Amino acid sequence: MKTFIKGGLVALAAAAILTPVAMASPANDKGVTWSKISHDNAQGVDLVGCDDGTTKCDPYQGDALCSIALPIMCINKSNAAVPAGYDNSNKYRKWSGGHLANSHPIKGSDISGINEANQICENQFGKGWRMADHHDGWGWNFAAYGNLRKDTRMWVSVKNQPNGHCW
Repeated sequence: MKTFIKGGLVALAAAAILTPVAMASPANDKGVTWSKISHDNAQGVDLVGCDDGTTKCDPYQGDALCSIALPIMCINKSNAAVPAGYDNSNKYRKWSGGHLANSHPIKGSDISGINEANQICENQFGKGWRMADHHDGWGWNFAAYGNLRKDTRMWVSVKNQPNGHCW
């Protein structure tokens, strides 16, 4: 009985010492990024999304270190009509009804939250601009007017995944 209690106390003491260390993980150290997948010159439409064939995003835990400076993918959801000839039947390539632009590069760790990210977009592009969200189409990809950079990934929001952001 003594050995059991002694062993139990040792185990409890070890768990009490280790538990705070395990719980002391920093705020999110990764954020979710998307990229431009393709551009239709005739319609002026970009397809953007999670998987560009080289890198795949992780909306649940983030895929890019927050210490990296990347542009914010900004969107103005202007209720733009689906362009003539655009196939909007694929839920993974839904028309967003908006226009896209990319901000200047900023470290994800320098963005304190969605309100600040939205303000950066609005400051650079005007009223109605905000950080693009993973669900601005249906999810995983969407189309919008624009011609974003193709050479970089961009920070996006994912409103229903608290661990997909740097904040």
